[in-house]
Amino acid sequence: MKPMTRDKPLLDLHTLVMRKALQVALLAIGAAVVIAVVRANRDIDEEQRAAYGLAQVMGQLAALADVGDEQAAGMLQAVLGAARLRHLELVVHDAAGRVRAATPQAAQPPPATAVRWRVDRGVLPAWSVSLAPSRVSERREAWADAASLLGVLMLGGAAMLGVMGWNVRRALAPLAAMRAVIGRVERGEPQAVDDLPPMSSHELQAIAAALRRLGAALQAEQAQRRMLGRQMLTLQEDERARLAAELHDEFGQRLTALRVDAAWLQRRLAGQNDLLQVVQGMVTHCEAIQADIRGVLARLQPLAPRGVGGATPAGGEAASAEPLERLRSMLQALVDGWQREGGPVLSLHVDIDAAAPAALPQAVALALYRISQEALTNVARHARATRAELSLRVAAGPPGAGTIEWQACDNGVGIAEPGAALQRGNGLAGIKQRVWALGGDLAIGAAPAGSPLPGLLLRTTIALDAPADGAAAQARLGSEEHRA
Repeated sequence: MKPMTRDKPLLDLHTLVMRKALQVALLAIGAAVVIAVVRANRDIDEEQRAAYGLAQVMGQLAALADVGDEQAAGMLQAVLGAARLRHLELVVHDAAGRVRAATPQAAQPPPATAVRWRVDRGVLPAWSVSLAPSRVSERREAWADAASLLGVLMLGGAAMLGVMGWNVRRALAPLAAMRAVIGRVERGEPQAVDDLPPMSSHELQAIAAALRRLGAALQAEQAQRRMLGRQMLTLQEDERARLAAELHDEFGQRLTALRVDAAWLQRRLAGQNDLLQVVQGMVTHCEAIQADIRGVLARLQPLAPRGVGGATPAGGEAASAEPLERLRSMLQALVDGWQREGGPVLSLHVDIDAAAPAALPQAVALALYRISQEALTNVARHARATRAELSLRVAAGPPGAGTIEWQACDNGVGIAEPGAALQRGNGLAGIKQRVWALGGDLAIGAAPAGSPLPGLLLRTTIALDAPADGAAAQARLGSEEHRA
């Protein structure tokens, strides 16, 4: 298992997601407070300036006595322009009702709620003054205040949502890798849990720990099942060895005795041609039966020493190795045997890296022979193919290890439903079982493009350094349970 290292301590998921959002919220509130203080100070300054300006206007109105109309109007307009009255509309009419001075955008005529009074001008006709609150100015300022507050709220909300979204994505980023790992586990790769990245929260860490325990349990279970599968295959080979021993010991001795008796009869029946032909036929049949038995023995015990019958010593299969060159010759003999029987055109390709191991474990060599034997049998009996190819590549790996790539393909009718075919008989199921027991997985698909018929392609990769038992997985499972 890969060691997990983290620079920061784990947090709860809600804390990890909300702490940045809280910081943004506090920042937005602080910004709103600052803006409110700035606007309050500005409003106070403007109120002071407006009060001072209104006092100036009142003083100017009091100084209009004995001043001509045009001069008085210019003086008032200049004061009103500089005063910048806040939220007030002031209009000055002469005796004829004409507007002589007014604040910008003052309503004409003044509203009914306006305050009116007369300005005495001495010997000149009196003027009138109207003073009313400015609704337009009040609304404009209110809308400006609301817009600024809304802008702060919108910016704060957008920033909070952005930070929360970024924080959620960062906090849940390991879920994508976790989902990919779960998919690999579903496809039969429980060791994929070792690739889980460090988690960002206690909750995700608990889920990752559960996945690791599940993966370790699945690995231990698969290792145990593979061990049982190898034991079952070993029992099958032991039974084949027992049958080979019986054939060799019983039938071989009896056929040898028959041939001795037939030779004795040939000598005694010299000159009796009719009887000699019968005896010669008996000798020929005995030789054919012995040849058949030798072929059966070779199929039952392909790895037995040449010319030796009987079972492999207990434990010898697991403790010995088989040279790659002998495996090549055995596979070539298998191909040649089917070729002689008039089946499809078969070819064998064996590629061995120079740095690859010179010998394979006997269990692996025997499994490669058996799956090749079954694959060629299926081609000859069911595929209706004209050509078939068997290939084996042994690649080098770390010292004492490597990989084996095995493949069998034909241009026959193919298989429409491989899953159903695995359930119907022992052919593909036996191949898959042997491959799986060695830690590989059998891929079943259509032949490469260019074949006149769908064809069938069987392919697998077997690691020579695959663990033979579940000790490592069991230890990992115990470690995870202790940690949990």
